Amino acid sequence: MGMEERTTYLVTKTVKDKFFALSNKNILTTWDSLTGKFKNEYNAKTDKIDFSKYKIFRYGDPDLIYMK
Repeated sequence: MGMEERTTYLVTKTVKDKFFALSNKNILTTWDSLTGKFKNEYNAKTDKIDFSKYKIFRYGDPDLIYMK
């Protein structure tokens, strides 16, 4: 499973050897940041939160981990 376009993800974060991305479809996906292999996917959909209207958060420019 590869990543979608950057515009799909609201926020990304690296923690130790894991890379996390939260999509605007409320899906939290994890990859191994060293190999790029897919690790896990969690559907964060709830009736209380709709992430579709949120804007992309970017820390730094460019998004170095995403670009790898």
